[in-house]
Amino acid sequence: MSEGRKITGYDPMTGAPIYEEAAPAPTGKITGYDPMTGAPVYEEVAPAPSAAPTGKITGYDPMTGEPVYEGSAPTPPPTGKITGYDPMTGEPVYSGGKGGSGAGGTGGVPKAAKIAGIVAGGIVVVLILALIVFRIALGRNGKFLLALKRSADLGAFVEALDVSDIILNGDYTTGLTLTSDDLTVEMEAAGDAGKGNYSYWAHADADGNEAEATLTLDKKTLALYVPEILDDVLVYNYTEDNDGYIAEQQGMEQICENLEATTSMPAPKKYYKLLQSAVIKSFNKLKFHKISSKGIKINGKKRDCKGYSAELNEAAARTFLTGLEKTWNTYEKDAKVPEEVSDKVEDFFDTMSDQDFDDIDDSEIHIYLYGGKVARLEFEAYGSDVLCIEFHGGDYWTQNMTVESAGTAVEISGKSEKKVEKRKISAASVDILEYKYNTRSGELQVELGNNIASAKIKGKLVKKGKGFSLTVDDIEAEGMSLSGMLNDASLTLTMTKGAKIKKVDTKTAVDLGDMSEEKLTKLAEKAAKNGEELLKDLTKDLPGELMDELGLDSLLGDLGGYDEYALPAEEAAPAVEQPVEEPAYDGDWSW
Repeated sequence: MSEGRKITGYDPMTGAPIYEEAAPAPTGKITGYDPMTGAPVYEEVAPAPSAAPTGKITGYDPMTGEPVYEGSAPTPPPTGKITGYDPMTGEPVYSGGKGGSGAGGTGGVPKAAKIAGIVAGGIVVVLILALIVFRIALGRNGKFLLALKRSADLGAFVEALDVSDIILNGDYTTGLTLTSDDLTVEMEAAGDAGKGNYSYWAHADADGNEAEATLTLDKKTLALYVPEILDDVLVYNYTEDNDGYIAEQQGMEQICENLEATTSMPAPKKYYKLLQSAVIKSFNKLKFHKISSKGIKINGKKRDCKGYSAELNEAAARTFLTGLEKTWNTYEKDAKVPEEVSDKVEDFFDTMSDQDFDDIDDSEIHIYLYGGKVARLEFEAYGSDVLCIEFHGGDYWTQNMTVESAGTAVEISGKSEKKVEKRKISAASVDILEYKYNTRSGELQVELGNNIASAKIKGKLVKKGKGFSLTVDDIEAEGMSLSGMLNDASLTLTMTKGAKIKKVDTKTAVDLGDMSEEKLTKLAEKAAKNGEELLKDLTKDLPGELMDELGLDSLLGDLGGYDEYALPAEEAAPAVEQPVEEPAYDGDWSW
């Protein structure tokens, strides 16, 4: 019962009260009373002694020196390579071996089990995604791979948001537009991985006050142009040996290396295919055998689903890791990866290649099939919780599902009525997400959260080629709404295939790479002053509530206070201290 117990908080998932844990009842003789609280002080009760060992001493433990009694076994000596020493105890730490208290010993989950988790995780996740995107040779376990592919029917709402083809080809344009009666804000990002060109553009129009900004990145330069703030285009040639103030700042070399890596990185599709091949080859190293069927509820009826099981084996693990390393090596050759990152990844593969896989066969995958599709998928790693995904069918295969791990079940339920797709995700009987999507008109309603915090979204989602267009007419959250802050407001997010790269003229640009600290400071002062004036013009008619939400008041304060950090043009004369006039006595100076 909760009566008499103090509430210390509320469960964020269910809203149920959390009560203070009751202290155990004291035992022992009262020896006095606390002088501050008056509470009785009890005599400390010693813990019950452990049972004394019995039997004849047959020897001494080689690890601890303790006597070994008849009928008991000494601590087994550790095996494996010593990789270091425990800083607390000085005991050796073993790699991959059994016994001992170090890594790889019995003090925790064996490393082989963790490797099993990595391998199987890759098999389950990457495999499903790879099968959706590419047509591939399935190999000896093709029956199960094909079943996984057939099961990947995700529904119209998820399919409308699917932009995997655009991302894998690395050739895209994304846009975000906010419109209302007196305000229009547009933002656009475009990238062409094949050519190493990227651009980011923004435009705002607040009741006739306009501003525009363009940032471009290619294989040599980073350029910025904000005509309402500075007349000139600013450029930084990050591949050259610059000797200005910016170039000398700590971390600038790393930033330039990252920019080079970004513009030299090819489209992800090439590496995704290599990774997909590694996962398929690894999966085909598994040896499946039949197990007992399982009754699973599908489309409202209990169905008899055939079961198959396979133990994870060393061949599958090493095949996956070899393919993963091949994928990385190919990427590393194509892209200019920073040396620091390259060294860390190389260390990872060296460590993994030295591991043994003695316990990896304690990890198993169970697959239950019905009608050529996966009805249930289980993964059990040694020392870890079982992950289980169960498909219950519906208008499409994944419409109703259960995902369970570590005693927590996530329920996904749905149905379709007259072209309207309805779906709900809940955990512990608490709704997390619910949506209604009209597959014909594109009308969309989404509700997020629970009885503690929630949000509602209304809008329209339309599939456009390989991309989409999502228009949000209203958002309600925490007692506020978009329509309540801006009249006739709407927010549109788009993603399309093909890069619409913005251009800026850099022929007469100002080079920041060779600029001195003094010149850079003067330039920053001018930009801050013009920026503050521009932002005031753009936001003067915005409601205060929206200003707070966007942090614009704080930004204005930062711009206005920029001169506090700027270099002074000349030393100011010290202020003359003014005398303080004493107040006249009015006859009442009472405290």
